[in-house]
Amino acid sequence: MFKKYRLTVFVVIMMVVILGFASSAFAGQTLTGSFEHGPYTRTYYYYVPDSYDGSEPVPLLMAFHGMGGSGSIPTGNFNSIADEEGFIVVYPSSTTLTDVGPYGPMLPQIPVFISGVQWDPGIGIALQYYPEYEVDDVGFVSRLIDVLSEEFNIDQTRVYATGFSSGSMFSWNLAMNLSDKIAAVAPVSSPMTLLFLEQEPVRPITVIAAGGDSDNVVPFHGGPCYFNALQGEPVFASFYDSGAYWVEKNGIDTEPVVDRIASNILRTI
Repeated sequence: MFKKYRLTVFVVIMMVVILGFASSAFAGQTLTGSFEHGPYTRTYYYYVPDSYDGSEPVPLLMAFHGMGGSGSIPTGNFNSIADEEGFIVVYPSSTTLTDVGPYGPMLPQIPVFISGVQWDPGIGIALQYYPEYEVDDVGFVSRLIDVLSEEFNIDQTRVYATGFSSGSMFSWNLAMNLSDKIAAVAPVSSPMTLLFLEQEPVRPITVIAAGGDSDNVVPFHGGPCYFNALQGEPVFASFYDSGAYWVEKNGIDTEPVVDRIASNILRTI
């Protein structure tokens, strides 16, 4: 009985060692993964820093591409930062939809091989928003966190999301609907879409947003999409209204601090 117990403990220890070695063998590489989610094969690319050996939990950053993009083309210079700071970064790919059905007039008026490659923005400017396409981007990301957490030693309290343009809109979606798994979001180059202003987030979440008032694709001050999506109807809240929404939902009652950090850059905290 005692020998059997010692053998069981030995096997468990060896499994932990083997799994840790297998995960650390990926360090310094960009890898590809995929799994079935709903009717789609969802693909992602991820980078494991050289320092990763599986012995300590590390943060996870998810970076979401813009409209027409792909996870195979990394958003931002995160690989080198991951090496410096010791986190794993994953670049998921959105679905590619080309059957516009009756929704052509709702999409940005650009070729569908671009406008059909989006994340769910929480409003009907993307096919991924409409239920009949069964995309479920939020569910995909939730499962992706689980999949990577099974393979790597991920710190569940330090899972973050950022994104550019369409990926930025989706980051707001995750802030609303997946804050039980995500600690903070950093949307870049898109304020919130209007329908999110009517919703309640799962819980308060840290938000760091960046945008510019010279953006000629997404309106910094809110209103219609510049590509005439939703047939010219209002799509976006303003950048400032997006911030004010989270100030209220996070229960912040202090006055914002605004300072100029460059000749054309303001920072508001």
